[in-house]
Amino acid sequence: MDNHFVCHHANYNCSTVAYQPAIILPGDKSISRYILVLQTLLILLAAALGSASGELPLIPDAPQTAPCVGMDFEPRNPTDVYDAGPALVPGWYRIWCGQRTGEVIGQPDQWMAYGPVELLGGTFYVFDVVARELSVQTPQMINPMLSDPLPGESVIWYRLSTEVAYVVCFDGPYQTSEEAL
Repeated sequence: MDNHFVCHHANYNCSTVAYQPAIILPGDKSISRYILVLQTLLILLAAALGSASGELPLIPDAPQTAPCVGMDFEPRNPTDVYDAGPALVPGWYRIWCGQRTGEVIGQPDQWMAYGPVELLGGTFYVFDVVARELSVQTPQMINPMLSDPLPGESVIWYRLSTEVAYVVCFDGPYQTSEEAL
């Protein structure tokens, strides 16, 4: 008998994943099938919970211009790719980001909106502008002299490109993920 996992989340396209309960014996070649199902379930669960980790989804039908003022970053030296971003109050945010190949500072070639993401208080994040990934890190990963964020703030640092300028801004906070869309 097949069991099904169905993701009922308004912000994501989810599919049904079928699996069959079984005992997996050592050396069983079907184990890869079960690992794949488990990985799929974990990915769907993270998406359903609004996880702020990994590559962020594009927000469909986002406006052509960001509703926030962008920070402009020139290409970086490969030995110094991190730069400080904002300290934000916890909540749901949209991340606006785009490459800038033109001469107008603060204006990317095209804004792209990602998220929504929930930023938690007392948490240090790194947003990789090239990979569009937001991850939880320790401040000491960037610099041993940095301290942990306060409980009422979410601290953002950026991992920047060594080749292209980028413009980034965070739009929020919103009370819910639906409000941030």
